[in-house]
Amino acid sequence: MKKILFAILIILNYSASASHIVGADLRYMHISGNTYKIICSFYGDCGPAGGAAFSTLPYTKPQICIYDGNTSIDTMHLTNDSSVVLYYECLHGPDSSQCTNTSYTYPGFKKYTYTGIYTLPYTSHYWRFIFAGGVLAGSSPGRAAAITNIGAGSTIELIDTLDNTWHPNTSPTLNDMPEYVYCLSVPDTSNIDGIDPDGDTLRYALTPAIAGTGICSTASPFDTVIYTGIAWPGTSICGKVPLQCVSGSFSFNTISGQMIFTPNILQRSIVDYTIREFRNDTFMGSCQREMTFELLCTPLCSLILSSASTLNIKQVSTTQNITLIPNPAKNTCKIHSDIALQTGCNAELYDYTGRRVDAFSIMGKDTEISLKNMNAGVYQCRIINLDGSILVLKLVITR
Repeated sequence: MKKILFAILIILNYSASASHIVGADLRYMHISGNTYKIICSFYGDCGPAGGAAFSTLPYTKPQICIYDGNTSIDTMHLTNDSSVVLYYECLHGPDSSQCTNTSYTYPGFKKYTYTGIYTLPYTSHYWRFIFAGGVLAGSSPGRAAAITNIGAGSTIELIDTLDNTWHPNTSPTLNDMPEYVYCLSVPDTSNIDGIDPDGDTLRYALTPAIAGTGICSTASPFDTVIYTGIAWPGTSICGKVPLQCVSGSFSFNTISGQMIFTPNILQRSIVDYTIREFRNDTFMGSCQREMTFELLCTPLCSLILSSASTLNIKQVSTTQNITLIPNPAKNTCKIHSDIALQTGCNAELYDYTGRRVDAFSIMGKDTEISLKNMNAGVYQCRIINLDGSILVLKLVITR
């Protein structure tokens, strides 16, 4: 009934929900005083399945609900700020991606960013910016029916919070990875790589996805989606454990936001993150992102499997958080370790064919590597410790 009511209310501007969105995030940036820029990004699948709906993304105007606690204060609509071809599966470039021609084989994605300026009427501990799935001049971001870890028929909802009583706040920037690709039976990692402009301490959590109503007046309270399936024997899939994987292989680091897992079945799963910010132990606010994880690129998987079978691949201790910054990267990338790496550690880069394209020594907490001679695409970075353990990270290079 809620969806029907919503359609009646704005039928002249609203199209039926569609499954062309493979990810979304909601952020805000402090301008001055109580004025903030609200930033919502959709990651759209260029493929033919959502072609008609995808074509409306340049004109979409996401609706943001402004709440103080559970009290509705106002609504606003964001406008298209930019769009960029973001990511091609399997290293295939624009000339062979569905972002160029939907008849082509290889998927591609575009990131559409929408912004708007809003001045809060006063300070509060409990501001909430909510995208409940409502839009103008486009299709609401419905979750794909092919998603395997939740029931069908829901719409994306994201909620950011802000406490501007004592200080203004700006959300962290997150890496641009709209859809993670992983390989069956291969240990893998996912890194959200948040960087906070205020220097706040970030804490990451996997949280239940929210079922959007599309209507600001019903955006609070909210309902979570219904999860289905078994992550591994004895553990049901849920917001905190959203993937089906090998028992004992799954972990999530709340300090770094790194997720480690070994998938053991083909799946397409949504994963929701909430990132909370603390300044001198004071909670400042939070932001959210929803992503789709799926297995693609089976030729790449077979190559990784054949090369990995000859390696002693075991997970580096979770207390030793190693990340690639930035990721995606352009000309340079830094390998950062919270614990200094000893002399003799190495890193290797592999392209989508499984060919090693570079190797270098790493030591200390930060090692900068040059990517100037690399083509745009997806690479595998293997960090090799002195004890022979290998941490496999995914690196995306853009141009």
